[in-house]
Amino acid sequence: MQNYLGHLIYLIWPDFNSIYPAEAWPAYIFYVANGISGPMGCTTAAGTQAPYDSASYAYCPPDRSVYIGQDTLFQYYQELGDAAPAIGLAHEIGHHIQTYYGVPAPTTTGESWWHENQADCFAGWWFRSAEARGIVEYPDDIGDLNGLLAAIASAEGDIYRDHGDIHERSDAFNYGYNYGLRGCAQYYPNTPIAI
Repeated sequence: MQNYLGHLIYLIWPDFNSIYPAEAWPAYIFYVANGISGPMGCTTAAGTQAPYDSASYAYCPPDRSVYIGQDTLFQYYQELGDAAPAIGLAHEIGHHIQTYYGVPAPTTTGESWWHENQADCFAGWWFRSAEARGIVEYPDDIGDLNGLLAAIASAEGDIYRDHGDIHERSDAFNYGYNYGLRGCAQYYPNTPIAI
């Protein structure tokens, strides 16, 4: 799975590099093997230091790094399809772009939902860029995409949710697909992520 993560990075890098300077890439994209764990620079909602482990699939702003756990990577690949982990990684890199360009960090669950939607929008932009390079496989990758969005969406009735529901996440992804990074910049017009 570590080699597979390297392949995903290789798939995303050309689209990223065509828009952003090399220094805007995350400091590290860590592969976290099964049985490995440790502290991240982030904190949990309770204010304790957040851990990384093989279930991680997250970006940590203080570390400027993405943590991809072996178990979640394999689960996405096995249960949702080979495109799902790439779309998820593009979402996490979208969070890094937010940090790099100074998008305000969320302080409420509502702000978190908006923040996550912009990262979904970034993933939509990447998917459209990948499609233009001819590396999207139809209809298989669309099924992978829909499966991923359904798997990571928050329940509609959850008043404590900090991610969009399936409709909101799909809309945000499609917005990035249709309008590109300039469309995604509209989430935070005062701190655009498009150059």
